[in-house]
Amino acid sequence: MHDHACNLRTTARGVPPPIRARLRAGVLGAALLCLGAAPAGDKSTLRLAAATTVAETGLIEELARDFQARRPDIRVEVSVLGALATLTEARQGRADLVITHHPPSEKLFGDEGYGVLRTEIMYDEWAILGPPKDPAGVAGVADPGAALRRLAERRAPFLAAAPQSGTHKKMAELFELAGVKTGWRGFETTDIGAAATLQQAAQFESYTFANMGTYLANRDTVGRDIVPLYRDHPALRNTYSAIVVSRKRVPGARQELAERFLDYLVSDEAQTLIRDYGEKRFGAQLFIPVAHLDEGLRARRAGAELNRKILTINVLVALLAALAAASVVAFRLMQRARHAERERRLSEERFALAVSGTNDGIWDWNLDTGEVYYSPRFKEMLGYRADDPAVAADINTWRNHIHPADRERAPELLENYLHGRDGIFSVEHRLLTETGDMPWVQLRGRAQRDEAEGAAGRPRRMSGSMTDITERKLQETALAHAALHDTLTGLPNRTLLYERLNQALMTARRDNSPLAVVMLDIDNFKDINEGFGHPSGDLILQQVATRLASGRPRSHTVARLGGDTYVLLAPDIAEKDVKQQVREVNKALEPPFELEGHTIAVKASAGIALFPQHGEDAVLLIQRAEVALHRARRENTGYAVYDVDRDQGSQRYFAFDAELKQAVAHDELVLHYQPIMTLRTGYITAVEALLRWRHPKHGLIAPDAFIPRAEHMGLMDIPTLWVLEQALGQCAAWAETGHPLTVAVNISAGSLQDQRLPDRIAALLQKTGVPPNRLEIEITESAIMIDPARAKETLERLRAMKLALVIDDFGTGYASLGYLKELPVDKIKLDKSFVTNMLNDDSDVEIVRAATLLAHKLGLKVIAEGVESDEVLKLLSKLGCDQAQGHYLSPPLAETELVKWLDASGWEDADARGSPAHHPTSQ
Repeated sequence: MHDHACNLRTTARGVPPPIRARLRAGVLGAALLCLGAAPAGDKSTLRLAAATTVAETGLIEELARDFQARRPDIRVEVSVLGALATLTEARQGRADLVITHHPPSEKLFGDEGYGVLRTEIMYDEWAILGPPKDPAGVAGVADPGAALRRLAERRAPFLAAAPQSGTHKKMAELFELAGVKTGWRGFETTDIGAAATLQQAAQFESYTFANMGTYLANRDTVGRDIVPLYRDHPALRNTYSAIVVSRKRVPGARQELAERFLDYLVSDEAQTLIRDYGEKRFGAQLFIPVAHLDEGLRARRAGAELNRKILTINVLVALLAALAAASVVAFRLMQRARHAERERRLSEERFALAVSGTNDGIWDWNLDTGEVYYSPRFKEMLGYRADDPAVAADINTWRNHIHPADRERAPELLENYLHGRDGIFSVEHRLLTETGDMPWVQLRGRAQRDEAEGAAGRPRRMSGSMTDITERKLQETALAHAALHDTLTGLPNRTLLYERLNQALMTARRDNSPLAVVMLDIDNFKDINEGFGHPSGDLILQQVATRLASGRPRSHTVARLGGDTYVLLAPDIAEKDVKQQVREVNKALEPPFELEGHTIAVKASAGIALFPQHGEDAVLLIQRAEVALHRARRENTGYAVYDVDRDQGSQRYFAFDAELKQAVAHDELVLHYQPIMTLRTGYITAVEALLRWRHPKHGLIAPDAFIPRAEHMGLMDIPTLWVLEQALGQCAAWAETGHPLTVAVNISAGSLQDQRLPDRIAALLQKTGVPPNRLEIEITESAIMIDPARAKETLERLRAMKLALVIDDFGTGYASLGYLKELPVDKIKLDKSFVTNMLNDDSDVEIVRAATLLAHKLGLKVIAEGVESDEVLKLLSKLGCDQAQGHYLSPPLAETELVKWLDASGWEDADARGSPAHHPTSQ
């Protein structure tokens, strides 16, 4: 291996401990770390100081690796520090090139003479992050200031990174611009870096402010506990600059190496790497390249070269005059003149070659005479032939070709520069060429002023270049379009939708006119994705977008929020006309879609919210259109108009939540029990405890009417413990009267994640005297998948207590039989949707057969719920199911009614002796 096989070294001085730990673990590019540092004073080593937010994504190491592959003679040593610490590193002579993102400090760095050739190379973005449920409603607000004000007004829990971090400083700037004070209850400033703060925010379900690179680099750690809620706004852009350290200010700085690395950073290859890195590393674009060649450096070099040529010519002219006057030494002077003439021609040829070889137009303006030299390339850029003699040699040739829209601004800037102080003049404008083209150009130049008057002296000459920047302008336009439009469908995205909706609301308020927001979802899109794959699903989304947008009035907006969700904004429209438009949308979707030789039927559900009756701001209208959409899908009605009486987020439901909290204290909860039969024996061996609410105003409320809401609001912890205590007490009482039944209790998702649950159950078992094998714990697949690792830990502790564990509603959630073998469970309970219709649907029969066979191979027993007939019961026994329950056997009964039923019915309980009196599975 040659000497440069290991020439990239990464250090992390000044980096917070959590980030330093990831560096050591290899998160920031362990494959690039070098065992030995470069020798002290090694002039072939480039010392690069990079800000943590960009370095922790691994981009800097990737760029350094690519650079070294092109220049193996240069070592690169990367130091990862905070944004401000990188500049301190350079001031102290330990860095040759800085990549950071704090413009005020960068300007001060340059003003002090430490930095030269500062170039913006890319930007990413900051984001406001928080819990996926977004209790403060930050997502979708109009601007960052509104988002921050909402956090403060709602006293949302918020964690801020350490004050010395660049993340904290950017956050403080935004709060100050928004006029928000950060001292509200719930706001907390940590003493740790942005990455560690992000992890704590995910752990404690708090909001925070972080760079998207920090979030993506830590996404595997925080999981889905915290997500970006507000982003995609110009105020949240985070621009990174590369700054070369001046050798004049820092004698040990290796400025030449730094300039070579800077030349690489602005190259097409590096810019492409930066653009593609986010997709390659994180599956999402992170960095937007914005670098272009540093025109200041080019103008200085061109001006210096031009001045040298002019000086040479002037010297030669003076020399020729002196030779003519000094005829006494004519022969010698003639020889010298011939030599000087050759040098002059050579110099002019070099100048002509340099001018013709560059793609920029060169100009030189003698302000004393008004004469302007335009290079051949300059003339070509104006639409003339390069050798056209008709081009006037004055400044009006340029002025007359400025696009009319820029004709006042560009010359005015030039006049202001000439009357100002020294520096570089630069203006971007469009041309209107002789051929009718309208390219974008950048005109740059520098004036030579009267030396006797100093920097503010009268300008005598001005030279510079004109560069075609049309391609860059087109890219900027494309980037601006991409920021406001969905990349898949080309429709307006969430940002543009909210912008247009707010504008439409202003018009509606002014004109006292109606406005409608319609949210649409494709009903069977999940099946299309699973059946044909995501690329095919994307084709369907594009075709749906085309049909939705086709024929719409210009005043309407069709936008895509993400996934298969679209929004139609229809200003100045009545409710009946909105409904008609929704019917037209479904009619437009009726013709089948062609996909990979298949015809696919697509249908959409829609939710409608109207201004002003359903809300007067954009966020509320979008939210209520979504509520109406969910109701339309739930009730399978095609579309629904928002109804406050059916909105679980309305005030009526909040009153319902308060009543539910008091239900246990007021003794309003009751248990009913549904028998469970063991099919092999025909005995009733167990019962499932089912919760009911005896509401003082609304009577007996079924669990489907309040348990989902209670779980959504996190109110099931106390009722779950109450159910366990009541069910175990009843189990003990039944055993004393000769009915030793096993009782099954459903555990909520929140309780399953509570590590105190096993200890609480153990205490209740000891209190009631019920043996552990008489208690079965039922949990749903979705409850496990909230946090599989924690759920598995809780289940293992329950299993160690000898409790039987059952997966409830199997087949409707996320789990598979392959995954079940990793969980410590004993049984699965097939969802009633597979059982109820078995006699009419052979596919349901096959599902039950396959699930039973595979479960038995994994050592699991199978319970079938939803048994509604004797035929289904017999079929389940034939298929090998172990246990069954349903209304055919018995509906849920109160505790006293269950004992009477056991004594009077044909079903025998587990305490019976001899043959069963009535055993349907044996008939």
